[in-house]
Amino acid sequence: MNLDTFLYNQSNRCDAYQLLSTFYYPPTEDTLLKIPALQASLDYLCPQTQPHVAQMQSRQNLEQLQIDFSSLFAGPFKLLAPPYGTVYLEGKREVMGVSTLDARSRYKEAGLELSGQIKEAPDHIAIELEFVYYLIFKEIEVFAQADSESAINYLEKQKAFLERHLGRWITKFTNNIVQHATTDFYKHLAQATKIFVQQDFKFISEILLTQPWKTRQKQVI
Repeated sequence: MNLDTFLYNQSNRCDAYQLLSTFYYPPTEDTLLKIPALQASLDYLCPQTQPHVAQMQSRQNLEQLQIDFSSLFAGPFKLLAPPYGTVYLEGKREVMGVSTLDARSRYKEAGLELSGQIKEAPDHIAIELEFVYYLIFKEIEVFAQADSESAINYLEKQKAFLERHLGRWITKFTNNIVQHATTDFYKHLAQATKIFVQQDFKFISEILLTQPWKTRQKQVI
């Protein structure tokens, strides 16, 4: 993989994480309009997700999606698929466990402060997905400034966060969705999310070993 291909790949990763995060907020008509963009990014990055995203694009009843979303993620009754890392990492039904505080500290360390308008806990699935998006965005930004040392630092932060947080609970969380969702939309969203995050962790681990941008540097020298 040469540097140009690598950066194109990173741009698609950035889009995929940002788009996936939007599907774990309450569904709206605008949310559904983003499915083709998600399909474009994931088809390039992770073709195994293709049948699942295709099913997400089938005709959807928004009211049914909203009911399913509430049952799975929002309440007011017992959540069928709690969207908080602490539930899976610590076996707690309440939020703000040790892992939650660690996630928040990682956000702060990376220079990201959660807006006061965000009502969800720091380890909510949408926020964790958005954090990985943020780290990729910053990585691309410093690569554009030829600062490969900082870029590696952001890649290492991505790997560490997936290793310690999102990647550790994504399987249990998405399996809960598949088991309890009443709509195919959420069943297939869960499958696509799990497959992508698992593959992406392997991708980052490999990239940190091979560091393809060094090839371009050697050619220039």
